[in-house]
Amino acid sequence: VYFVTGGAYTDIGGAADDFHFAYFPVTGNFAIQALIENIVPFTSTEAGIMIRSSLQANASFALGLLHTDYGAYGFVRRADAESVASVGYNSYLGIPTSIWVRLERTSTTNVTYSRSYDGVFWDTYGYETLPFGSNVYAGMAVATRQYRDKATAAFRDWQIEQ
Repeated sequence: VYFVTGGAYTDIGGAADDFHFAYFPVTGNFAIQALIENIVPFTSTEAGIMIRSSLQANASFALGLLHTDYGAYGFVRRADAESVASVGYNSYLGIPTSIWVRLERTSTTNVTYSRSYDGVFWDTYGYETLPFGSNVYAGMAVATRQYRDKATAAFRDWQIEQ
């Protein structure tokens, strides 16, 4: 289990990000997944699995996440310094307290977003074509819009498959 802590009043979005990112450099095609749980505080906080083109604050990225206000879906920044868009948001899914998220990268530019409530049966909810090079950063991201509270999330059974 990895516990990742982010600072108070941080965010993933806009043209530049401000959040905590525990990452690994990865090359080529791969899939990453983890069970996200124990998010604190459980208001205005987001935790997820991310692939980034670089470590710059405005880098393009794909993010599968659990947002404590909106549920399990994804974010994407399709090019460096662009605004962030939602992927697969569905208000009818509710807000689980834990969820499996998975991102799979193929042909260095295609990313598939999936989520699961049990880690066995997966719901693919988005596809993106992103301007990633061969070398990227994959990891765990945590942020909260709370002014006084730091965000923490547990990432259980984290794995990268190549």
